[in-house]
Amino acid sequence: MPAPVEQIGIGRQLALRLRPVVLGIWILISGGIPATYYLSEQNVWSQRAEVAAKDLSGRLGVFLLESPKLWKYQASKYRQILEIYLPIHQDVIGIQVLDASGREALDFAHKVEERSAGWRGAFVIEGTAPIGVSNLAVGMVRVKLSRGFLIWRTLLLWLVSTAVGGALGMVVYRFPVRVVSRMEVEQIRLFTQEQVRRRQLEAIREVGADITRELNLTALLKLIVRHAAELGGAESGMVWLWDDEGQALIPGACIGMGEQWASVRLRLGEGVAGTAAARREGLLVNDFRASSYATAALLQESTHTAVLAEPLLYRERLVGVIALCRGGGDRPFVTQDRELLGLFAAKAAIAVENARLHETAVARVRQLATLTRLTQSLVASMSRDAVGQEVMAAVQALMPQAVARLWDLKEVDDAQLELVASVGLRDVQVGTVRFPQGEGLAGVAADTRRPVVSRDLLQDPRFVNKGWAEREQLVSALLVPLLAGDTFHGILGIFTRAPRDFSETEVSLFQSLATHAAIALENARLHRAAVRRSEELQALLRASRSVMSGLDLQGILDRIVAEAAQISAAPHVKVLLVDRGAGVLRAMAVHGMTATEVGSVLPLDASRSGIVARTGQPLFSRTSADDPRNALFAARDRELGIQTYLGLPIKSGDEVLGVLTFNTTEPHEYSPEELAYLTSFADQAAVAIRNAS
Repeated sequence: MPAPVEQIGIGRQLALRLRPVVLGIWILISGGIPATYYLSEQNVWSQRAEVAAKDLSGRLGVFLLESPKLWKYQASKYRQILEIYLPIHQDVIGIQVLDASGREALDFAHKVEERSAGWRGAFVIEGTAPIGVSNLAVGMVRVKLSRGFLIWRTLLLWLVSTAVGGALGMVVYRFPVRVVSRMEVEQIRLFTQEQVRRRQLEAIREVGADITRELNLTALLKLIVRHAAELGGAESGMVWLWDDEGQALIPGACIGMGEQWASVRLRLGEGVAGTAAARREGLLVNDFRASSYATAALLQESTHTAVLAEPLLYRERLVGVIALCRGGGDRPFVTQDRELLGLFAAKAAIAVENARLHETAVARVRQLATLTRLTQSLVASMSRDAVGQEVMAAVQALMPQAVARLWDLKEVDDAQLELVASVGLRDVQVGTVRFPQGEGLAGVAADTRRPVVSRDLLQDPRFVNKGWAEREQLVSALLVPLLAGDTFHGILGIFTRAPRDFSETEVSLFQSLATHAAIALENARLHRAAVRRSEELQALLRASRSVMSGLDLQGILDRIVAEAAQISAAPHVKVLLVDRGAGVLRAMAVHGMTATEVGSVLPLDASRSGIVARTGQPLFSRTSADDPRNALFAARDRELGIQTYLGLPIKSGDEVLGVLTFNTTEPHEYSPEELAYLTSFADQAAVAIRNAS
């Protein structure tokens, strides 16, 4: 943690305190070392002087033994002694020989001529020794030694000690002062950086609070790029958003950049922003125009030279990228800029995700409100066509760019679906379509009772009608089964002309719509069945009254075929009565067929109506002309275009009186309700025939 401002100046304080210490060190070294040397050498020279004096007195003592009384008068011998003595003691510059009374012998034989010592004679030290024989002192020798070299050596040592003391003092003074000063500068730098960082963090906190409050995504992105540019000191910047469907970065908001950037898309690894997104880490490039990140398109659209990009990551998921740019005249980006932008990017990613969640929640509420309103309209719709139109309107309200189709399960065939409604498609298909179980997307949805999603129809092996999708330019699809409980009622298909990954929310929403559509279709079917049943009962009552109103058999038979044709909408109706004596069926009345049919006979054992008469059970044939049991009338049926045959027994109790037949010229499947309705009419006809017989 950097020191506060009050602690700055310790280097100056240390310098003031070290100056006396340095002066003391200099004095101690420059004076103490020479003085110590001089005193120690002075003692050595004193000892040398004493040794020299004793050496000479010893030599004179030998001389005295030869002539104790005449020693002072033997100068020649004395000079011989000096000739040996002086080369040994070269530092000797003077010798005095004193007698017992202490007087110097004036005779030349008692004197030694002092050598010319020059400047050395100014610095001498004396040594004395007695001259004695048999412990009897007869004189004294005084020897003088030169100390000139000691003085000069001491002076030289003083100079060296002064220099060393000064240098050591400077080291002792300057090194800690310099170290502390550098530490002080570093403390000031760190303190300044910390203050700047605190201000930046405070700014990021304030900016983070500012962007967190904004829940409108468009306004938020503009706020993010403006604050990022201010924090990073950039002249321009952009927020890129990650488009998961298109697998590219798309512009979200920019500042200081032209409108041409609105159409730019960046793939992962493309440019600085794309590379930062791919690596999931920030990227700083100060030589952008010469770097490998600068593509020809990016160079054409920009003039900046430095780029700083930081990915927006929310729980390791890529949300987008913030990119800041500087021109050639601006300072380059530094690591601190990247760190600061990274802190801001973390808050920005959370804010963007919150805004998206808010928009999703708002959109979800709107969709649910729309779904509620539309389901109310669905519930109120009693017509299947009206239900289909309401469902198509709901699809476009929930997903405006989508196209859709609604197929309803045909009542008489669980394998066929009938197109109820379509919206947004060029090919307005009508009629029925068969979806084999488990084949095609619709077949899979019908078989599994679960939604089926395809992002690319042309590449999806499950999708079989690729030619239709290519003509309609359809790319993605969602097929949802219409389920009311466990009952399958049809398919709701939603298609888009752009690649789309349907989200779980969207699938759930359309599942809810499909459930309401299934209920509405079932209600419409029940309503239609109830209306039809009412109409059938009224028609049956009217037909029964008409049939019962006469007692003439032929007249009754003619009314039977006329009323049967009306209530069944069949173009060809015929009544055949059983002639048990002849073992045949006789055509007694016809509707829609040629008059020659009347009076024709059919063997009971060689026709479909004969089978009905023998068994007393209804018989239905979907392809009348190709039915091997219809050999007698196959050619006629082809000529008249007859498609189906239905034969109902006219029974009175257990006795079969005849057969009532219906032929259609269009493919038709009779529902159980229709069969019951027509069977009831046949029973009424039996009563009328019995009464007239």
